[in-house]
Amino acid sequence: MHFNQALKKIQTIAPEIHEKGEEIATSFYRKLHQKYPEHAVELKYSLEHLEQAIRGLEQLMYRVASQNEPSELFKTILMGEINQNGSFLLRSPEIIREELLNALAEGLSCAQDDDVIVAWSIVHDQLVETCIHFSKSDQGHLHRQRPLLLIAEGENLLPVLEESKYAFETGREITVLHIRRSEEEEYDTSILEGLAEKGAVVHMFSEEVLSLELMNFMQELSSDDPIIFVSGTIAFIDFVRDALEPLPVIFGPFTAEVPLIC
Repeated sequence: MHFNQALKKIQTIAPEIHEKGEEIATSFYRKLHQKYPEHAVELKYSLEHLEQAIRGLEQLMYRVASQNEPSELFKTILMGEINQNGSFLLRSPEIIREELLNALAEGLSCAQDDDVIVAWSIVHDQLVETCIHFSKSDQGHLHRQRPLLLIAEGENLLPVLEESKYAFETGREITVLHIRRSEEEEYDTSILEGLAEKGAVVHMFSEEVLSLELMNFMQELSSDDPIIFVSGTIAFIDFVRDALEPLPVIFGPFTAEVPLIC
C-alpha cells in the first residue's frame, strides 16, 4: 500500500476518530504507564501532564484522519514538533509507534493487519521520517530507509545543498532533480557536481514551460514514497505539489530555529 492509498483509507475513518479519539488516546497513555513506567518523564505522560497529553494526541489523530492536504498537515505538525521542548513523535519512536497502533486497533475494534491499521502505520512512518529529517534529529541514523527527493528550480540550489548535508550524514539515499528554466540562465553547477560525487543521483531538466513530461518524470522519481523537498518560486512549488499529490511536499529553505531535543 502506497502513501496515497493509505491516506485515502484513513480519511474514511475520520468520523470514528472524532468520536473515539479521547478513548483511544487515554488507552494509549494508560498502556504506556503500565508497560514503560521508567519512561514517564522522557515520554511526558507523568500524571501532571496526562490530561494535556491525551488532548494533544486526540487532536493530532483527528487532524491526520481529516486532513486532505498532507503537505500543509506535515509542515504544520513538523513546526509543532520542532517548537516543543522535545517531540511527541520522536521521543522513543518505536515505542510510540507500537503502542499507538495497538490503541487504534483496540479502539476501532479491528486486527493489527486490518487495512486501516496498516494504512495508519504507513502515514505515521512517513510523518516520523519527515520530522526526523527536517528537524535534524540525532536519531536520524536509526531511520534512514526512506529516500530523499530534492527538487530545485533554477538558481535555488543552496537550500537543496543544506538539506543534503544531514541526509548524507545519516546515510539516506538522495535523488536530486534540477530544472533549468531557460538556456540563458546561469547557475553554479559545482553544487550539483559535488552532490553527484558524494553519491546522490542527479537529474537535470531544461524546460521553459512546466510540462506534462516533467510532471510524469517527477512522479516516476517519487514512486517509492520518498521524503520530498522543493526549492523555487511559489508557482514552481505549487506545480510540484500538484504533480505529486497526495505525497507531502516540504518547501524551503526550511531550517529548524530550535535544535530538537530527543
